[in-house]
Amino acid sequence: MIAAAALALPAVGAAAAKRPLDGLRGAVDVELARAPLASSLDASPQRRFVPRELVVRFRSTADAGERSSALADADAGLKRRLPLPGLQLARVERGSSVRDAVAELERRPEVRYAEPNYLYRLQTTPDDPRFGELWGLHNTGQSVNGTSGTPDADIDAPEAWNRTTGDPAVKVGVVDSGLAYDHPDLASNVWTNPGETGAGKESNGADDDSNGLVDDWRGWDYADADNDPRDLNGHGTHVAGTIGARGHDSSGVVGVNWEVGLMPLRACDASGSCANADVASAFAYAGAKGADVVNASLSGPGFSQAQSDAIGGAPGTLFVVAAGNGGGDGIGDNNDSAPQYPCSYPHANLVCVAATTQGDGIASFSNFGPSSVDLGAPGTNVLSAKPAYGAVFSEGFESDIGSTWTTGGTNNTWARTSEAAKSGGFSLADSPGASYLNNTNSFARTTDPISLAGETGCALEYELRLATEFGFDGLLVEASTNGTSWTLLDGWTGSTGGSFVGFSSDLSGFDGQGSVWIRFRLLTDISITLDGAHLDDVAIRCLTSIYTGDEFQFLNGTSMATPHVAGAAALLRAQDPGASATAVKGALLSNVDPVPALAGKTVTGGRLNADIEFAPDDPEPPVDPQPPVDPPRPADPKPPASDPAASGACESARAALAKAKKKLKKAKASREKPKVKKAKKKVKKAKQNVRKLC
Repeated sequence: MIAAAALALPAVGAAAAKRPLDGLRGAVDVELARAPLASSLDASPQRRFVPRELVVRFRSTADAGERSSALADADAGLKRRLPLPGLQLARVERGSSVRDAVAELERRPEVRYAEPNYLYRLQTTPDDPRFGELWGLHNTGQSVNGTSGTPDADIDAPEAWNRTTGDPAVKVGVVDSGLAYDHPDLASNVWTNPGETGAGKESNGADDDSNGLVDDWRGWDYADADNDPRDLNGHGTHVAGTIGARGHDSSGVVGVNWEVGLMPLRACDASGSCANADVASAFAYAGAKGADVVNASLSGPGFSQAQSDAIGGAPGTLFVVAAGNGGGDGIGDNNDSAPQYPCSYPHANLVCVAATTQGDGIASFSNFGPSSVDLGAPGTNVLSAKPAYGAVFSEGFESDIGSTWTTGGTNNTWARTSEAAKSGGFSLADSPGASYLNNTNSFARTTDPISLAGETGCALEYELRLATEFGFDGLLVEASTNGTSWTLLDGWTGSTGGSFVGFSSDLSGFDGQGSVWIRFRLLTDISITLDGAHLDDVAIRCLTSIYTGDEFQFLNGTSMATPHVAGAAALLRAQDPGASATAVKGALLSNVDPVPALAGKTVTGGRLNADIEFAPDDPEPPVDPQPPVDPPRPADPKPPASDPAASGACESARAALAKAKKKLKKAKASREKPKVKKAKKKVKKAKQNVRKLC
């Protein structure tokens, strides 16, 4: 999840009383690991069928009128004739049951047999080499990145793929930090704006689709107000990969959708800060462009009427959002009592997602809410795509640093040390072999400047082992263009648990600068001393279009859980493109796997299961009994045709049936389930009377 928060440069100097330092964040962990394949032709063991479709074979003695009448009485109509004599494909009316239609046709003497239009397909496990590490899609209990899971604590993606692997016509707006649209696993699934593509429209400097944006041919960058939504953070690319990394392409990972239209909408800057105006604008853009789903893996405590209006103004779009990752302590909070947005907006077309673990627990950092958070989805140790970076500077501290690093400040003891290292045998520490001192304000900086001329999307990466008094002592990460005036990039406080943890600080504000210095500064207060900071594998990496095949990373967060649900929603839209956002939401929430850890923590008490047989107005059970091929039928008792009373009764019964069908049609239009149910019963009773009297 991206938090919309800015860091402030702490005041420096002696303090009369002990107080927390501004600009420090708790040090938190992230992680790393590898994968199989398979393929066979098989009929699905579950009797799945095409929604609202059935196959019927009439006897040779049935004329066209009798066939048409039989279908009409079953609330169905001819879709097309099939090659076998008397065999037809029929489609039942929206809201009517395939099961009931089959049963109705089976009773007709002119029908040999009727059956649902069953589905069969090639059972395929994608050949993407790192599929085995995607435990959220398919969990066999395998060890991923050093952690083992619980079998079937997943979203049942392979089962869902037996129905559909996605559709490029389904559009998913990714409102985030941007998207590495040239990533080999994403490029073919990136949406393009039809109103701004072709005949040179991509770069003609004109607003061809008249939406107020020039050349927005692959989305828009609201953070920088331009038409290049490239990801300068990595968060959005990771999210997009979970939704729709290209499947079965013998490369990298696979998304919940093998094919989909990923709509890049950059609303968050390189540091992960997302301005309200940009988020609301991105939501509105997605709605205006007909996005089926929007993924918003972001969260904050501030209610925004603009965001709420944008969501409410796009009722045909399902907004899937993150529950949030807890407060400064990193422990999940209850959104019911401390609302987070957009999670807590009360819109019918919004779904809020908590994070679950490989063992089907709720992640310790995940927010929850019995009334505000709808369901859980895999959100720890999630592998997905990241942008490509090239190193323009690196330092492993394996050689003497006397000429390459300058140290100084109050209580300065910064030095190269062999007491701990992430790689090799050495690291840089503020106080080797001892605890730091109180009232320290010491630093280590690069002696010579580093050139970022011609570079974009730069980030400072480093391995950090930290042990400081939480909230009062910490390490500041800074940069400068002159070596004297410094800009705060990040601040870290607390402990990494005795291990080196990889961190990245946004350096894009210095893109293109010919001279940049980097500084690490330890700042402590008047009491309590600990081990301090050890740094290793320091590097500056900037975006590049050269991919090596290693551009993937593991991340944790409700941000990582959210795209699993957004991806599942896109699969449902692929099954039925005309389905409403509320119907998709209903299908997602009514088909969860119950999970004890989510009971009382979410609306559904369950974790996402994407294996959903979806027919919005056709709530069939997944298994229908197969009728015998040509069962014997007893003759229906009918009054003699010459009996005037019987003839009148038949006419009355048919009139009553026609009236009941009209009422059913009105009930369906109202979308009120009790009315529909009652109307269906009346239609069924009227049909029985017609069969009895006619």
